[in-house]
Amino acid sequence: GVPELPVIAMWPRAFWTKQQSCGVAGVVLVLLGGVLGCNLDRDCSLNGVCRAGKCSCDPGWTGASCGSLAFRPAPVAAGYRNVFPSGSPSPNISSWGGGVLYDNVTSEYFMWATELAGGCGMHTWTTNSQTIRASSRNAMGLYTREAVQVPIWTHEVNVVRGDKGEFVAFMSYNVPSPYPYCHGCTDGSTNPACKKGRGVPEIEDTDPTYMTWGATPRGNWSAPVRVSMAKPEMDTNFAPVILPNGTLLGMWRDHHPGGKHSTPHLVTAAHWKDPASYHWSTEQLFSDHDVPGGIEDMFLWVDGRGHFHALFHIMFDCDNCGGHAFSEDGLKWTWGGTAYTGVVQFDDGTSFEFPYVERPHLVMGPDGITPLALTNGVKPGWGVDGDQSFTLLRPLAS
Repeated sequence: GVPELPVIAMWPRAFWTKQQSCGVAGVVLVLLGGVLGCNLDRDCSLNGVCRAGKCSCDPGWTGASCGSLAFRPAPVAAGYRNVFPSGSPSPNISSWGGGVLYDNVTSEYFMWATELAGGCGMHTWTTNSQTIRASSRNAMGLYTREAVQVPIWTHEVNVVRGDKGEFVAFMSYNVPSPYPYCHGCTDGSTNPACKKGRGVPEIEDTDPTYMTWGATPRGNWSAPVRVSMAKPEMDTNFAPVILPNGTLLGMWRDHHPGGKHSTPHLVTAAHWKDPASYHWSTEQLFSDHDVPGGIEDMFLWVDGRGHFHALFHIMFDCDNCGGHAFSEDGLKWTWGGTAYTGVVQFDDGTSFEFPYVERPHLVMGPDGITPLALTNGVKPGWGVDGDQSFTLLRPLAS
C-alpha cells in the first residue's frame, strides 16, 4: 500500500520519479506543495529563505511559499487621498497611484503620483493626467501635495534611484499636450460632456516613455529625454531598476505576441542616461500556461540578497488583484501568482473591497530594501459614473 505521508516527505527526488508507475505520483505532487515545504529559496518565491524544509519569509511577506503580501490594518488617513464619499463637504482630487522614495538628506518620504487635473476623474486619464510631487515625514502619510513635477500630459510615473543617488522619473509623456483638456469637472468626477461615447472620440495613448532626473526631490530636474520608440502601440507601463554600475534592467509592455492582451517584455540599457543603449526585447517573459491573460502596471525592485522582483496588475480572473514574479538574475522570471486582492481592512474596524486596484508600488524603508507599505491607484465606485479615484496605501507587517 501507499506509505504514510510523513514517510513520503522524506523520500529522495530519485524515488519520486521511480514510484510514479506505482500509483503514488499524485500523492507526491500534493506533497511537493504541502508536507515537503521547500527545498530551495526559489520555493519561497525568493521572498524568504528555506530552512529545514520550511520557508522563513522576509518582512512584508507571508504564506507557505512567501508569495503573499502581509498587510496590517490600513489607516483611513494614509497614502495620497483627497477623495471622500460623494456629497462630503471636502473637495476631491482624483489620482491614480504613486511611487515613494525616502530621502535620507531631509528624512522625508516623497511620492510622485499621477493626478487628474481640473478636479476630473479617471475617465480623463488620456487628456488630464499630470505628475505631482507630495511628501510626508511618515511613510504612511497622508502625503501633502507640493507641486506639479511634470505637467499635462504625463501618466504612470515610476521613480527610482540612479547609480549616483539621483531621483529618476520615467513616464508616458507628451508635453505640451495635443489632447482636448476636459473642463467643468467637480468633486474628482468627470464632466459627462467629456466622457467617451458621448460625442467625444476615444483617445488611446501611444505616447513614448521619457525620463527626467534631479539630485534632490525638490531641486531642478533635467529636461525630459525620450527613451522609448517614437510611437509605441500603447502606453508602455515602463518600470526599471538602476543597478550600482549604472546599467538598467526593466520591463515594458505591448500587445505582442498576437495582439491579444497586455504582455510584458524586458528592457536593458548599458547606462540609464544613454537612450541609444536601451534594448527593447519583444520576447514573452511568461508562458501562456502560467499567465493566460493580460498583466500590466509593473513595479520592479531588488531585495537585500540581490534577487529581482516585480508586482503587476492582473487583468484576468481577478481584475482587482496583483501578481508577483521573481528572478535570480533579472533575465529569467518565474510567475508566482496572486500576491494581494482588493479587500482592505482598515484600522477603524471596517473593511472594503475596491473593484479597481491597479498601479502597484512598494514603499521601502530608509535602507531601500525593506518594504513598509503597498500603494495602488484605486476606484471605490464613488462619484459620477464611479470614476473618482485615489492613491491607497496599505502598511505591511514587519
